[in-house]
Amino acid sequence: MSELATLVAFFVRHEDAVEALQELRRRDFRRTALIQKTADGVVIKRGNTRQTWALLGLIAGGLLGLLASVVLYLLNLIPSNLSPQLFTGFLILTPTILGWLIVRWMNFGVEAQQLERCSRWLVTEESVILLRAATESLVWAIPVLRTVGETQPSIFALDTSTLVESGEFPAVAPLSPAQIQDHVRRLAASHSIAAPSRGRGAALLARIKNSGETLEQVCEDLAQYERLEQSVTPSAEWLLDNAYIVQSHIRDVGLNLPRRFYEELPILSSGPQRGDPRVYGLASDLVLHTDARLDRTNIGDYLTAYQSISPLGIGELWALPMMLRITIIDRLRELALQVSRRFHEGVQADFWANRLLTTARRDASQLFNVLAELARAQPEPSPFFATQLIGHLYDEQAALVPVRSWLERSLQTELGEINRREQARQAAMQI
Repeated sequence: MSELATLVAFFVRHEDAVEALQELRRRDFRRTALIQKTADGVVIKRGNTRQTWALLGLIAGGLLGLLASVVLYLLNLIPSNLSPQLFTGFLILTPTILGWLIVRWMNFGVEAQQLERCSRWLVTEESVILLRAATESLVWAIPVLRTVGETQPSIFALDTSTLVESGEFPAVAPLSPAQIQDHVRRLAASHSIAAPSRGRGAALLARIKNSGETLEQVCEDLAQYERLEQSVTPSAEWLLDNAYIVQSHIRDVGLNLPRRFYEELPILSSGPQRGDPRVYGLASDLVLHTDARLDRTNIGDYLTAYQSISPLGIGELWALPMMLRITIIDRLRELALQVSRRFHEGVQADFWANRLLTTARRDASQLFNVLAELARAQPEPSPFFATQLIGHLYDEQAALVPVRSWLERSLQTELGEINRREQARQAAMQI
């Protein structure tokens, strides 16, 4: 992944942080900064911001251009067809812009807003290193941070998520076998069928391609941050372990369901899936009402019930296995996006739990300031974030009480009920 991510490492001893910063810069990590909060509460920042580096590039380029113009003027090398003022202005402006571009390209410094935000996270007599780089590079920075000093720093990868889709799947309670039989017969009676239509194949085949790309991106995202020592959930581990199987099924669908054959399937002429092949609508309905728990029996019973009202063509029956795969892969895509989102929420919960616990134990007077920062960073905390955060705070009442109050106000639900719902949701997702 080429996107920049942020790595923060909190040190108890300032000397260890200084040594780690020097080692990182020797390893060519340019976008680094060190912030220290002294025993008197004074915040000391070490490292220039990107804005400062850009200004230095402008100044250096301008001075170089000015020097060049003076030398050329003294040597009488200014072209006679140009005015001295115009030529001097050109010589100064060009290196100035070039110096600014070079500094931007070399990626020196950290954004001023990030330095300011990071300084508000510190407690007294604590130091933090802020590092911005591509995720692949951050993997090599962690061993450097781990090998400095006797006390291990607390390391967190922030600003990591590049997936913005919601990943929510329709919540429908699974039906019993008898209920499915009744439902399918009503469905068959309600279906209106139209003749096959050319050009209908592109959308569904593009959808399976998009699902494959999303699953690949999620797995790449999870694998990178697992290498950054971020713990992953069992669901995330399943995705990483089985990604190659899912991708093989996606390739299989592409090989065995060509667009020409797809466009010969009868389509639905009414209802929410109007324009889709009827067999695709049946596959989607079957997966939805069985919660994707398919076996030979429930597939056979579903088809028998449907065909007792409206028989399917031989082409539709042949295409059904591919349509089931498409539907399951599409559902897995939504679940993968949920796993990814919860993973990043878990990283954030671990980080804020560390800040709250450290503040409660070392500088309790600042606890409400840190809670205010948390509320600013998480204006709408999710139930998953809440359960993860509270799970870290149970042994620290000084932090637990105000955080619990804030979460219950934000979610408008008692924390016990939030925990019960989230545990049920996680169990369902894992299955």
